[in-house]
Amino acid sequence: MLFVTMLTIDPARNEETFEAIRQLQPPSGISVVAKYGLFGGRDAVVVYEATDAAGAMAFLTGTLCKLTGVVDTETFAAIALQ
Repeated sequence: MLFVTMLTIDPARNEETFEAIRQLQPPSGISVVAKYGLFGGRDAVVVYEATDAAGAMAFLTGTLCKLTGVVDTETFAAIALQ
């Protein structure tokens, strides 16, 4: 399953948080597909694969939400349009 998490970052901690995103070490069962900084309402996005929604939730709450400077997240399950 593919998931997309958009992050809002405390402006005072942008550099620190972007570096933490660059250095992400996902746990077993999670594969990070892409990491991007954004212009607009959100500051960054992490795209990742997990074997199931429970694994994605564990990565979200155990890793992404705990990154220094992250103040809000929004996560979507993604479906390939083929």
